[in-house]
Amino acid sequence: MQAILYSQPINDAIPTITHDNGVVLTGYFSHDQHGNACLKVDIPPSIPAGNGCTVEWSHPDYEIEPQHCLLVRETGDKWWLLHDVWRLCKKVDEPEPGPIPVPGETPEEIIQYVYESTLPNLSTHDGCGQFTENVQTALSNSLSPLYGHISKTPGQNQYNGHAVDAIMLLMDFDGVVAGVYDIISNSVSDEARPAFNHVGPPDSNLWYNPAFETFVLRARKK
Repeated sequence: MQAILYSQPINDAIPTITHDNGVVLTGYFSHDQHGNACLKVDIPPSIPAGNGCTVEWSHPDYEIEPQHCLLVRETGDKWWLLHDVWRLCKKVDEPEPGPIPVPGETPEEIIQYVYESTLPNLSTHDGCGQFTENVQTALSNSLSPLYGHISKTPGQNQYNGHAVDAIMLLMDFDGVVAGVYDIISNSVSDEARPAFNHVGPPDSNLWYNPAFETFVLRARKK
């Protein structure tokens, strides 16, 4: 007597039926009476009908949670597996998309790309500040999170708490010396242009990267 099962995919799939009394029955690849590929499990006459069993599958590339069924014998040699317990799997949160790098292999190339793709108005205070934010994000995502903002306090010339026209590389990275870099020459004027000019050493007390802060906050919540 046999139970016939079907799976997708069927190649390399092996079912195992474990009766509630402890008997383990392993299936094998075969064909049904119509010539269709199937998986068969031989059921000995001593197995009681109507009792429960657990169906498990093994496959080199796929997996499924074990499912509990009722093993029912019909007339003749037919056996049926009636699914009596639906096992629910806990949802797995999808990972948040990572930062998208922008074209460019050097700070100068990335700054120029940000300038040409966003067309900021560098003759204004807010235009320079927003450009600085876009540049810091692009450098952090594309090259290294060591590229951060320069913190400013109320009363200082600032945009959202950071320098309006400069960023800071906290440590030497990929041939670029650590320090403060002006990224706009002649800022807040009609002559303003993108730049990458080293103007002083780094100050870790003033450096910050919003991406790091977000990561730290998420880690603390877990």
